[in-house]
Parts: sequence; structure tokens; C-alpha cells
Amino acid sequence: HSYPDALFNTELFPLAFPDLISLKLGADWAIIPAPSDDSATNEATLASLDVVADVAIDLFLDEDASTASDASAAAYEVMIWQAAYGNCDPIGYDPTSTSAPTQELGGVTQTVFTWYPDRNLSSIDVDYFPLLEALRGGSYIPTAAYLGRFQWGSETKHSAQNQNMTFVVNSLAMSVN
Repeated sequence: HSYPDALFNTELFPLAFPDLISLKLGADWAIIPAPSDDSATNEATLASLDVVADVAIDLFLDEDASTASDASAAAYEVMIWQAAYGNCDPIGYDPTSTSAPTQELGGVTQTVFTWYPDRNLSSIDVDYFPLLEALRGGSYIPTAAYLGRFQWGSETKHSAQNQNMTFVVNSLAMSVN
């Protein structure tokens, strides 16, 4: 198991959710066996190695500004996946459910929202604000919440015969306004 990620640090955090107007990610990456001369993700190779992995943004929010930056204590997690390999499903995934899943860990119940890609990407340059705006208010994430943590990376959960995998990031730009 490995979870390499980049944590975006800014003096803006904790940021009142209503004040959020932009959350951008620009990145180019690959997941490859190690050692390897490959420079791009080869889905057939990953499948032959029984790799289970994802590439995703992780955002954490809470109505308590001091808790919003704590991934294990924040009330809300938003995951925006760019890729999923193998039998990799989001936390609490239930194809028959029409409500957001909750996960209880260490006495903290967290509501988890996930956008799952219709195809695997290896590069992106996008402002995810419209997705977050869809969650603001109503019965999803309260407008009184604070965004306290923005991270992006890969979660490799399994590979055949303990094959080492490398998460190569060729470029990365993250911003919040």
C-alpha cells in the first residue's frame, strides 16, 4: 500500500465555503511498474499485474474551522477521481444507493462525496469549483462549512507478487481562490 500525495498549503485555510470561488488542478502523471523504462500509464500492464489504484483529489471540510484541516476528524470528505485501475471503488460505494455514503472511523462519522471518472485520465487542467458549488448548501455540505485541506495523489492498494509501482508526476499546479 502506498499513498503518495501533494498537500496544498495556503494561508487561506480554513476557507469559509461561501468564499470559495475557484479550486484548480493541473497535472500530468503516470503509474508504472518499478523498475521500468515506461513513461506513461499502460492499462494493460496494470491489469496484468492486478494493480488496484486510483488518482484523486481529497478535500476535507467541517463547520468547525479548527477541525476542517484534520482528515480524520472533518465531517465531510470530497473525492474527485481522475483515474481508477483494477477493482477500485470509492469509500462506501454502493451502486444501489441514492444518498451520500457515511463512514465511521474512530468515533467520527464522515459524509463522503465522490465524483468517479467515466474514463481514466493521465493529465488534467480544470477548475473543480462547479462540482463543489453543486454540494454547497441544501442537504449536502452546509454553507457554514470551512475548506481546510486540499490534497492530490495516488492510492495504490494492491499489485500481484508485491510488484512495486511508481507514481510519476511530470507536472503539478494546485490553486484555491
